[in-house]
Amino acid sequence: MIEDQNIEFKSLWKDDYMKSLCAFANAQGGTLFVGLDDNGEVTGIANAFFRAGYIEVWGRGTINIVNYCINAGLPEPDFNFSAGLTVLFKKENKSYEELASMDIERTTRKTLEKTTQKTTQKTTQKTTQKILNFIKKNPYITRKELALKIDSITEDGIKYHLSKLKKMGILKRIGPDKGGHWEVIDNG
Repeated sequence: MIEDQNIEFKSLWKDDYMKSLCAFANAQGGTLFVGLDDNGEVTGIANAFFRAGYIEVWGRGTINIVNYCINAGLPEPDFNFSAGLTVLFKKENKSYEELASMDIERTTRKTLEKTTQKTTQKTTQKTTQKILNFIKKNPYITRKELALKIDSITEDGIKYHLSKLKKMGILKRIGPDKGGHWEVIDNG
């Protein structure tokens, strides 16, 4: 491939190359190759990637390449710096079914994480509401009594929720731990 009226090589990107692109657009069209010298040899590819936004900071491009491969379920590429930079991407001999299965596993894992987070949030809200309801019925109720009334929560769990409710300004302790009582603060 050689340069002509429809092909232009630039070793690195400069914003004034927009003129070349406009010239192509106003004529028959063309292609601007960034990262090639006048002979069509690869050079300055890092600058082109940096300007295109594929590299945020110098030296991060190789890390990004490795991460993209890992996230796609591919083996890490080999890097050779002897004559510039050469990246060898390896293909695993996996069938379409195996690759699809990997994608399904990744999707399942993400869905499970989201579901667990939502379930934990809902359970916490239900537990908090149960605690408030029991306290409204009996402001003198103890942590131990609350733990016995609410299934699957320990006295330490009750302590955690009470502390959280106090920090949120929803609950207030009046008097000492022994002999005092709870007050639900109605901000409505």
